[in-house]
Amino acid sequence: MDIIDKIEKVDWKQYSGSPWYKPDDVPPALKRLADLTQKDQAENVGHIVLSTIGNDHAGTYYPAIESALDIIIDIAEQAENLVSKQCALGVLYDLACFNADLEGYLKTNAQDLEKWVSEKLTPYEL
Repeated sequence: MDIIDKIEKVDWKQYSGSPWYKPDDVPPALKRLADLTQKDQAENVGHIVLSTIGNDHAGTYYPAIESALDIIIDIAEQAENLVSKQCALGVLYDLACFNADLEGYLKTNAQDLEKWVSEKLTPYEL
């Protein structure tokens, strides 16, 4: 399954809770990351991704990280598109410094989610 199919397969609404989380914004942001070819757009695209799966300014991620993280890792590990790869690696680096924001979401707790994210991101830490 390619990355775009993985993005479209996820029910992003299942992660709703925070009034700031907009599930309809996640697929286009991740698709932009996967298709990024212009280096001068990388910072903007990275910010958009971080702002749709969390709050880039507050340094938090929403429960959507449960599906988004594997997709971002797939983009970071692909070799075909160096620009999207480097941007995805930057997003992963930023996420390693973020904490969970589970406002209104009851299917997990912050400690478990943060532990899971930390373990997934260990290979991408500097």
